[in-house]
Order: sequence, then structure tokens, then C-alpha cells
Amino acid sequence: MARQADDRRAEGNTLNIMGLVNVAQGDFFAALGHLVEFLSIAREIGDLEREIIARNNLGVALTRLGDYPAARDNFQQILTIAEETGDRNNESTALINLGWVTAAQGEWDLARKYSENGVAKKREYGQVEAVAEGLVWLGHAWLGLSQPVKAVVAYRESLAVRQELDQPHLALGAIAGLARAAVAQGDLAVALDHVNEILSYLAEGGSLQGTWEPLRIYLTCYQVLQLAGNPQAEEILEIAFNLLQEQASQITDQAYRSLFLEKVSWHREIMSAWEGRQA
Repeated sequence: MARQADDRRAEGNTLNIMGLVNVAQGDFFAALGHLVEFLSIAREIGDLEREIIARNNLGVALTRLGDYPAARDNFQQILTIAEETGDRNNESTALINLGWVTAAQGEWDLARKYSENGVAKKREYGQVEAVAEGLVWLGHAWLGLSQPVKAVVAYRESLAVRQELDQPHLALGAIAGLARAAVAQGDLAVALDHVNEILSYLAEGGSLQGTWEPLRIYLTCYQVLQLAGNPQAEEILEIAFNLLQEQASQITDQAYRSLFLEKVSWHREIMSAWEGRQA
């Protein structure tokens, strides 16, 4: 209808919604098509606000696909626009997202700097959900920097926010982070407690849908169970592998499918663990 009416603004908005639905469904490649078109329209009509929205959502889809350089470019462009226009809210969002993508790339010190800066700014605005998200990326960064004690502080604060907001599914990323931190500290018993909390949630009908890094959570559960010699590890690995293959099968472009399987480190680790089991 928007196209028939030649209403480019409405067309762009609808493409954005379609892209967000794709992301929620885990079909990131389909989202890419819609969001690239939305960005093109936003730039064509000179709507800076919609350009920021388009770049942010496009960056999310690209990050989930493993195209980190392209995602990072979009988040960086948002940061530049926000700094030039004095848009402190979008500036802080861009910093949080840059913390996410640089952590995914293993650029730990940069991830720490972006996340700390973004979290500090989000605290100023009282945006507690964004604070909780940024604290997980900060926890990843501290863990990558071999400072698990500091990682635990970040993960625990994120977890407390999610519990206060009654968001159990979004709390799982922080709980999985706490499990990895416990392993790094040599405390397998504590790591198992955290993993069992995740598995109990799933056994009671909970879902990882809507979490930022669902397959990373499954991988953490597998790795901790394997370290403990728990036979349930194989069951969790099979679930993770099947989910990974299901998502990869939705990506019709071979180059993007390869990025998804090879550039996302936890996807690569799931593949390696599965192939090792099959050998």
C-alpha cells in the first residue's frame, strides 16, 4: 500500500518492522535485505533519525550474522552522527553496541572501553535495560582480559537488573558468563551451579529466544558439563548443533552462511566439538 501511494516514509517504516520480525525469528539474512532497503530510503529522503534507526537495526542483524566489520561500521557511523548532533542517547546506544561487536571480535580492551563508557552514559539516563546489556559485554571483556573477578562483578550486576525487571530469559547471558568466570577461577562446582540454573529454566519450559547470544549459552552449558564428566553434555551439544544448522539453513547466500558458521567464535566451537564427537 505504501508503494502504491508512493509513500517512501511509510515504506521504509514497514521494511524496518519486517526486518525486526525477521531478527526475532532468527532469520538474520532475511532481515538484512529489508533493513538495507530501509536504510537506503532513510538516506534518500534525508531523514537522519530514521537513518540512525536503520543503521542500528542493520548493525544488530550483521552482528548476529558474524559480519563484524560491516556491523561495526554502522554502529560507528551512528556514533559519529550522534556526536555531531549532540544526540547523547544514540551516542550511548552506539557505544553499547560497539562494546558488543568488539567483544564478539575478541578485541577485549576496546570492548571494555566502549562498554564502560556506554554503561556510564546509560546510567545517567536511567536506562536500566541498556545498562544490563552493556554489563554483559563488559563482563565478556574482563573475562577476555583474564580478569574473572571483575567479570563476575559486571555479570552479577547485570543479573540483578534482569531479576528486578523479571526478565529470566535475558538473565541467562549473565548466568552463562558467571559460569565461564567460575571455570576461569578454577571453581567447577560454582560453574555447575550456574549451568544447572540455566538447564532447570529450560526444563521448565523456558526459552532462549530473545537472548542476544543463545548458542553461546548452550556452548557454555556443554563445556561445563563436559569438564564435569556429565553425560548430559552430549545432549546439550546436539541441541546446540541442530539449532546452529537450522539457523544456517535459512541463510541462502553462501558467503554469509560461511561468516555465520566460521566468524562467530561460539558457532565455530560448536561445529568443532560436534565434528570431534563424530570422528
